[in-house]
Amino acid sequence: MIGVSLVQRLASAARAANYRFLIAILLAAFIIGLTISAAIRRGMDHAVMIGQGDQTAIAIALSDSVYNVRLGYVGLKQVFDTIQSYWNLDTNRWADLEQLKNNFHDAELLNAGIRAAASLGPQTPGYIGDGSLITTYYDDMGEVDYMSLAFRLFGMKVQSMLYLYFTLLALSALIFVLTFHDRIFALCLLLTTLFAFYVELYLNFFDPVAISSYWGMRHSSTLCLVPMLHFALLLLWKRKLTLAVAAGAIVQLFILILAWRIRSSVAWVLVFLPALAVTLALWESWPRSGKPAPGWWAALGHRIASFPHSAVMLALSWRMLVRRTLCWPLVLVLLGVFANNLYNRASLHPIYHMDDVMPQHGIWHSVHLGIGRYIPDVLSPRVFNVLQTQGMTEELTLWGVRDYLDRVHFIPWNGKNEHLPLAPGYFSPWQELGLKINWQERLMRYMYWERLKAHPLRFLEFYASMPPEVVRVLASPFTKAPTLAWLWLTVAAGAAVFVILLGLARSEAVSEGFKVLGVSAAAIATATLPNMISYVAAYSMADGILMVTAFMATAIGIGAYAVLRNWPRRIRE
Repeated sequence: MIGVSLVQRLASAARAANYRFLIAILLAAFIIGLTISAAIRRGMDHAVMIGQGDQTAIAIALSDSVYNVRLGYVGLKQVFDTIQSYWNLDTNRWADLEQLKNNFHDAELLNAGIRAAASLGPQTPGYIGDGSLITTYYDDMGEVDYMSLAFRLFGMKVQSMLYLYFTLLALSALIFVLTFHDRIFALCLLLTTLFAFYVELYLNFFDPVAISSYWGMRHSSTLCLVPMLHFALLLLWKRKLTLAVAAGAIVQLFILILAWRIRSSVAWVLVFLPALAVTLALWESWPRSGKPAPGWWAALGHRIASFPHSAVMLALSWRMLVRRTLCWPLVLVLLGVFANNLYNRASLHPIYHMDDVMPQHGIWHSVHLGIGRYIPDVLSPRVFNVLQTQGMTEELTLWGVRDYLDRVHFIPWNGKNEHLPLAPGYFSPWQELGLKINWQERLMRYMYWERLKAHPLRFLEFYASMPPEVVRVLASPFTKAPTLAWLWLTVAAGAAVFVILLGLARSEAVSEGFKVLGVSAAAIATATLPNMISYVAAYSMADGILMVTAFMATAIGIGAYAVLRNWPRRIRE
C-alpha cells in the first residue's frame, strides 16, 4: 500500500509539473503575441528614435555585412550619409521637428534609406583620418551587433528590429520556463514581467523623439529583465548544475551581455547579482545558537538577538562564506563579463583606445547635468552664470570643463559662452570627430571630485534628497497616463496570478512566493541606482518601470493567495 501511494503521489506531481509547464508556455506565447501585435498596430515596427545613434549603428552594421569593412565597429561615412539623406530629407535636426517625426515613422521612407545604403556598389574603405570612416563616437556598440543580427535573421528592413526584440524576449522566456517549470511562483513572476511589456503601451512612456519603440538604445536594456530573474532565482534556489540547465543559463547570459552592450546602464544587474549572492550566503552561513524559534519572523528576531556571537563565528568561517557566494550561476556571469572585456580588447579598432572616442555611453556627462539641475549652487561662479543666461542645455558640461581647465592652468577661458578656438589637442585631429569625448569624460570626472571636495555637505544633502525624486519620476508614467487602463490591466494580471496559484500551488509553501517578491523588490531598488547620481528622467528608467508593473501584479496575486491559504487557520484560532 505504501508503494502504491508513493507511485500515485509521484504521478500526481508529474502531472502537476506538466500542467505548469504547458500553462506557462501557452500564456507566455499569448502575452508576447498580444504585445507585438499591439505594437505593430501602433506603428512601432517602423518607428525610429530621432537622432544619429540608430543611423550610425545601422551604417556600421551594413558596412560590415554588405561591404565587408570589418575593422572593429567602424563603418563607411557614405553609407551613413545615404541613410541620413533619406531619413532627414536635408531638414535641420530640430528646426522642423514635426516633419522629422513623420520621417522617422514612415516605413516606406525608412526602408528606402536602408535599401539605398545597402546598394551603393563596391566600396573601398578609406581612413578615419580623412573622414571617410565613422565610429560610434560615444554610443554603446552593442546596437551594431543588434542591427547585424536583425538584418541577418529578418532581412534588411526597419521591421527587423522589432522582430528581433521579441524573438530574444520569447527565447529568454522559453528557457526560463524550461528551467523553473517546477516553481509556480517563479513562473507567475515571469508571466507578469512579460505582461508588463503590454501594460507599458498604456503608460505615459513611449514618445516619437526619445523612445519610439521597444528596440533602440534607450529601451533594449529591458531585454536584461528575464535573464536577470533567471540568474537571481538560480542563486535563490541553488539549482543543480546539469547540461540542460547550463545550456539555458549560457543563452540567457548571451542575451544579458547583448543588452548590456546596447545600454551600459544594464550594469545595475552586474551589481545586483553579486549583492544577492553575498546576501544569500550570509543568510545561509549565519550561525544558529540555541533552539530555533518557529516561524519566519521569529527566526529573524532570533538571529538579530544572537548577532554579536554569530558575527564572530561567521568571521572565523569566511572560507565557507566565500564558497557559498561564488556558486556556479554567479561565476558564470563573472566569466561572461570577463569574456566580453576580452572580446572588446581583441575586436575594437585602435581608435576606441584613444582619447578621441568612447566604446560606450559615458556617465559623467549625466552626473554633471544632474548637478546643474538640482544643485547649481555648487557650480563655479562662471559656469553658474552661463547656466543662468543660457539655460539648462547639453552644453553645460562643455562650459564646466572649460572653466576647470582654466582653473588648473591648462587652457584659458574668458568665462563667456562663446565657441572660441581652443588650444590644440582639445579637439580631435581626425576629421568628423570633433571634441575628444573620452578625454572630456575623464575631465568631467576630475571636475566632479573637485566640486565634491569643495561642497561635501551640499552633496550629501543632494544625495539624501534623491530617493524621493527617483520615486516621483518612476511613478510619473503611471500617474500621468492618459487613462487608468494600466491599473485595470495590472489588477487583472494579479487576479490571473491568484487563479493560477489557487489551481497549481497547493504543494508549494507561500514563503517561496514572498522570496520571489523580495528578489523582485531588491532588483527594482538596484535598478534605480544609476539615477541616484545623475539627473532623473523617465526615459532612462524603462527597466524599473517594467519591474514595478510586474511587482504590483505579482504582489496582488501572491498576497490574495496567502490570505486565502491562511484563512482556515485563522478561523480555527
